[in-house]
Amino acid sequence: MTPNLLSEFESDKFLDLRKKFLESYDSGKKMDEPVKLDFDSLPINKISPQFEKCDHFETLNENEITHKIHPFYEEGLNPKSNFSNYLLAFLEEGIYLKPHSQKGYLKFFAKTGLTLEPVIVEFENDCTLFLHFSGGDGSVCLDFIRVFVKENVKAKLFFLFENGKRGIDFSSKLENGSTLEVYPVVLKGEGIIFNSTHNIDKKDAFYVEKSVSLIKGKDKLRQITLVSENEEGIKVDVEARSILDDSSRCFIKGILNVEKRAKKSESHYGGHCLKFSKESKALIEPQLEIKSLDVKATHSASVSNVDDEKVFYLESRGLEREKARKEIGIGFLSSFVKENQFLEKKIEENFNE
Repeated sequence: MTPNLLSEFESDKFLDLRKKFLESYDSGKKMDEPVKLDFDSLPINKISPQFEKCDHFETLNENEITHKIHPFYEEGLNPKSNFSNYLLAFLEEGIYLKPHSQKGYLKFFAKTGLTLEPVIVEFENDCTLFLHFSGGDGSVCLDFIRVFVKENVKAKLFFLFENGKRGIDFSSKLENGSTLEVYPVVLKGEGIIFNSTHNIDKKDAFYVEKSVSLIKGKDKLRQITLVSENEEGIKVDVEARSILDDSSRCFIKGILNVEKRAKKSESHYGGHCLKFSKESKALIEPQLEIKSLDVKATHSASVSNVDDEKVFYLESRGLEREKARKEIGIGFLSSFVKENQFLEKKIEENFNE
């Protein structure tokens, strides 16, 4: 079940694509040092679905997964995200998911080398989907994820990204009255770029994004969420939480654009980082651009160390200091994914490593 990509993978055009991505990925914006990649020496792989089991979820069956030529309609690609749209023009096929299970699960595994391929998800009925992206040693993954939600459908989407260098490009298209709740979790990874871009232009659509990340060692995360609201009655609730340890780096930016047509809309953006070490660095930039008067819009941002009073309280209840700090961190991240016990366990395991 591996899709075929264009034969131009090894052509001069694709070598040029490698360089363009390298320039984008290696820019090091808002970070002390850029992430270095040697693209010319990387073998090219295809994304590999793994039909593994996950507690409390049903493994997607083959009837829900196809590999086919996708037209990549313009509405599925806007707002534009630089390199990804340019690259998608050269990919004829992608993995196309149309989940029917109430709670579906699918894992994608990337081998050593460069893995890039579109993943298109279309929700036609109310359901929950859990997509698990994992990479082997030396893997560089470009995850292009496009989600379509039909009219009045309520969809919930969990992501787990772990291991390897990873560039994530995620966008969605919502119809009238539809709801999309997204819960991205980033664990491990030498360098992570996460771009989430959404142009909402249908009435009464509701978009929720609650992301968590645990950054350790010398790992780096650059996360940018852009949501543009262009119709009445839209609701947007975006919040990012990150924990930094050792000498890790994190840059988080949220941009909510509320256009003139977006009357009666409600928007919130929050970005919060919890530092577990003095050497770690975090920068958060919330940005609200409001062009309509009849709206509700709020934002919040914080970068802080672990609260000593909370640690002292847990110590007074019998926990050792390091255990108390970990419990605070686990609670800080896990509150977004409480209904997904697999993700809760993964977060706890990564704290204990």
